[in-house]
Amino acid sequence: MSYRKRTTVAGIAACATVLISACGSSGSGSGTSGSSTATSASSVNVLAILDTTGPTKAFGTQQLAGIEGAAKYFNTHGGVDGRKINVTVVSDNGDPATAVNDLIQQMSTNPDKYAMVYPGSEGTETTALIPVLAKYHVIGIALDDGSGACVKASACPNVFSNAGPASIPEAEAANWMKQKGFTKAGVLEEEIDFTESETGPILSSLSSVGIPDKLVTFSATAVDVTAEMSELKSDGANVVFAEALGASAGYVLKARASLNWNVPVLFDIAGSALDLTTLAPAADVTNSYQTLCPCAVSSIDTPGIDAFNQLEPGTLGPFPANLVGDGWDPIVLLANAVEQAKSTNYQALIAAIQNLDSAGQNDSLYIETRHHRYSATDHENLGQSTSDFVIMPAGPIKGGQVQEGT
Repeated sequence: MSYRKRTTVAGIAACATVLISACGSSGSGSGTSGSSTATSASSVNVLAILDTTGPTKAFGTQQLAGIEGAAKYFNTHGGVDGRKINVTVVSDNGDPATAVNDLIQQMSTNPDKYAMVYPGSEGTETTALIPVLAKYHVIGIALDDGSGACVKASACPNVFSNAGPASIPEAEAANWMKQKGFTKAGVLEEEIDFTESETGPILSSLSSVGIPDKLVTFSATAVDVTAEMSELKSDGANVVFAEALGASAGYVLKARASLNWNVPVLFDIAGSALDLTTLAPAADVTNSYQTLCPCAVSSIDTPGIDAFNQLEPGTLGPFPANLVGDGWDPIVLLANAVEQAKSTNYQALIAAIQNLDSAGQNDSLYIETRHHRYSATDHENLGQSTSDFVIMPAGPIKGGQVQEGT
């Protein structure tokens, strides 16, 4: 999954409406991937705007591997409705304003070229691109990682999120705590957009299962969260739900160890985006748990991952496989929509996605979320459920999957 950085989305989106009428070159590189040499008229063209050079490039390169892998899969299996998929790649350096410039440049040069845009590695990029996508009448499919921009289709009539509401993984976390018999939850929130978007849902979910909570926050620039963990310990928490991204997850584990406090720590999706065993000593990782998509668990069979690995062996590394799914699933969804609509027409694709047939909703090739469903009023994935998340002990990630029992 992708994750959002703190930025002023509303300001960038407002700028986008101004930039639509005139915009200079962004200076980003672009290229074409896949084996197809088909022309625009006979191919399904996809524009991928994402971060392969900036602060979130570790995630962006995994997403791109998924996009290109899915295109390669369909191109080696007869194409989509008989047509090859072409992917053009532009790096926005993880910057929403650059993403806007990139999209305007691409669309103003050839506004009818693309059937779909993959709009950004994280939610701030996607949100900034919504007005541009609307202006040029092209659909966007990506992961809305907490912004909630596409809950109402009226806000983004042509953009679809392959994830469901942020409340779903948090509901699964609260259910897990209840099943384990925990009676007081400490919620430790890193002050970044994505994790902040989770706090309301986790507190609501804890309340619904009758578990009292204590919320403590820490700065995204903090390198020591001992004081915050100590506050949770003093408040009597017997489980901690840690909302943290990247290195911050390691700081949480190190703080727990420094307090000699063996409280169970459950990491959110963000905290599970890296191999936790590389962020802290092995002794500190003990009694910690992570929230994963089933595709990132070695004992769960995922046909889409199997297909990806056959095409791109060795690509999946120390990141959970759902990051590749971030890019793979939108291409699978697009393929189903084109097959259903028998067209790449903008309105026809929107109508198809809003009314996916059973094959499109339940395609076994989906990696990150196993079922996709949308409506004319809701462009978040209504097919996602708590079964799309697995809570398990932290373990080393190899080949995109947590190795259980190691």
